[in-house]
Amino acid sequence: MAKITKYKDKKGNTLYKFQVYTGINPKTGKRSQTTRRGFKTKTAANQSLKLIESKVSNGTYWQEVELENKAPETLKELFNEYLTVRQLNLKTTTINNIKDTFIFFKSIENIKLNKLTAKNILDVLNDKTTLKYNTLKMRFNYIRLVIEYAYKNKYIDTLILTADMKPQNNSVEKQKDNYYTEKELKEFFKTIEGVKFNYYVLYRLLAFTGVRVGEALALEWSDVDFENNTITINKTLYGTKKENITINTPKTSNSIRVISIDNFTANHLKKLYELKLNRFIFVLNNGERLLYRTFLSFHLRLFDKHKNLKYISLHGFRHTHASLLFDKGVPIKVVQKRLGHSSIAITMDIYTHLSKDKENNAMANFFNKIDY
Repeated sequence: MAKITKYKDKKGNTLYKFQVYTGINPKTGKRSQTTRRGFKTKTAANQSLKLIESKVSNGTYWQEVELENKAPETLKELFNEYLTVRQLNLKTTTINNIKDTFIFFKSIENIKLNKLTAKNILDVLNDKTTLKYNTLKMRFNYIRLVIEYAYKNKYIDTLILTADMKPQNNSVEKQKDNYYTEKELKEFFKTIEGVKFNYYVLYRLLAFTGVRVGEALALEWSDVDFENNTITINKTLYGTKKENITINTPKTSNSIRVISIDNFTANHLKKLYELKLNRFIFVLNNGERLLYRTFLSFHLRLFDKHKNLKYISLHGFRHTHASLLFDKGVPIKVVQKRLGHSSIAITMDIYTHLSKDKENNAMANFFNKIDY
C-alpha cells in the first residue's frame, strides 16, 4: 500500500511525497511504479495518490501518461502543460495571473510552436496599448516564462522571446509625485475625518506604517500587540475579485516583519477593536472581510467627492510613509526593514525617485518667483 511521507526541500520547507504502483508498463511489459513529490500538504498528496490509484484501477493511467509525454504542438497545448507542471509550487494569485495571460493571448493560441515567432506575441501586446503599462509588462513576463520553459524542454529550437523585447512605457499620464508631503497628509486626514471609521483607520495604518494594501487587509487582531504597540506582518491578501480572494504568505521572506506603530494609530485600532466584527481587522459593516475591489472603489469615490484633495493611489501611501521617514533622517537600512523590501536597492530607488521629485518641485517654485 502506498505511503505518504514527509521530507525537507533545499530551503528547509516541509513537503510530502509518495511512491505508488502503476501496473504493467505496456511498452516494457514490466511492473512499474511512480514517485510524486513537492506537495505542500498531506491532503494534496493524498488527493493525487487516490487519483493515480483510480486511473490504474480503471485502466486509463497509461493512456494518459502517453498523452502527457506527447510534446505540445500549439501555444495552447504549451500553456496547459506549463500550468499543469508548475501549479503545485505556485501561489493561487500566480496561477490566476497565468490563466489570465492564456486568455490574453487567445487569438494566437492555435499557432504551431514551430511556426511561432516573437512578432506573433508582440503584435498582440501592441494591439492592447490601451491597457495599463504594468498590465502589459506582466503579460509579457508570464508568456516569456512559458517560452523559456518550451526552449528548455526542446519544444522549440530558438529562444524567440527575451527580456529586452518587453513593451516600453510610453505613458505621459503617469503621476510622478504619487505621495503626500507632511502638510498634504495632514490636510488629507483633516478632510476625511467624517468617513467610515474602519476606512479612516485603514488609511492611517497605510500612511504611518508603510504596509502594502494587501498586507493591511490580511491583518487579524491576533497580529496586533497593544502592549508594545506593534503589528506583525506575516501574510497578505491576493486577488481583486470576490471569487479569487486568497490569503497567503508574502511574496518574499523579507516581507515578514514586526512593525512599531505610533500611539495615535494604536488608539484608533483599539476603538475599532471594540467593534470586533470579525477576526480580521478591516471588514465591511456586515462583518465580511474587506475585499480588495471594495476598498479600491471606495478610494476612487473618496477623491471624486473631495476634489480639493490631491489624488494618490493606494500604493502612494506606502511612498508617503517612505518620504516621511527619509525627511526625518531615518537610515536607509531601517527604512528597508520597515517596508519589507527584499533588497536595499529597491529602497534606494524609491529614495532617489522621491529626492528627484522634491528637487524638481523646489526648482520650479524658485523659477516661478523670478519675475525680473
